[in-house]
Amino acid sequence: MRRLIVPVLVAALALTGCSDGSSKTTDKSAQPGTTPAAATFAMDDSKDAGAPTLTVQKGMCGKFDLARLVAMYPKIEPGTSQYEDGYASCTLKYAQGEPERLSTWIDISDKTSARLARFNVRGTFLESGEKGETPEVLDGFPGVAYLVTTVRNSTLTYHVYAQAANLIVDMRFFLDTDAPAQPNATVRAAAIDAAKGTVTGLLA
Repeated sequence: MRRLIVPVLVAALALTGCSDGSSKTTDKSAQPGTTPAAATFAMDDSKDAGAPTLTVQKGMCGKFDLARLVAMYPKIEPGTSQYEDGYASCTLKYAQGEPERLSTWIDISDKTSARLARFNVRGTFLESGEKGETPEVLDGFPGVAYLVTTVRNSTLTYHVYAQAANLIVDMRFFLDTDAPAQPNATVRAAAIDAAKGTVTGLLA
C-alpha cells in the first residue's frame, strides 16, 4: 500500500471532523468471534448492485470524520496530503512530547467497479488472516469492512479497511505511548466511528 508524503493537509481537516519492534501480540480479545468465515465474506455482494462509480478527487481529505478522535487528542496536527489519478493519501500527526500520541494516515483509491473494490478488500482480509492476525468484520458500513488490531511494543494500531462503492478506504490509527501498549477500547470505538463516518461521507 502506497504512502506518499507531500506537505499540505489543511487545518480544516481537524475542524470538519477531522515503532515497530521484534515482538508482536495480536489483540484477540477485543471482540468475541472475530474470525468470520471467508466464504461468507466473499460471496455477499448484495450491496454492490446499483452502487455509484466514483473517482478520487481533490477535497476528499476534508470529508474525513475525525471529530471524536480530535476531541480525545486535541493536539493532533495536520500532516500531509497528496492526490494523483485514482489515489489520495492524507495524514494527521501527533504533537511531540505527549504521553499518548495519536496519528493516522488514510489512503483512498478507486476501482472500476464496486465488485472489484470488494474483491480487493476481501483479498487483504484473507492475507491478514494468513499472517496470523485476527481480522474482525465490521457491521454498519455501506460495504464490506474489517478491522485488524495489533500491539507492538509501545504502539497500538487499529487498521480499518473498507469498501465505499468502488472506492477502497484504508485507514490506520496509531497510538504511541511511553509505556508498553495495551488495547484501548475507547480509542478502538472512536477509530471505528471515524472510519464509518468517513466511508459514509465519501458516498454523500
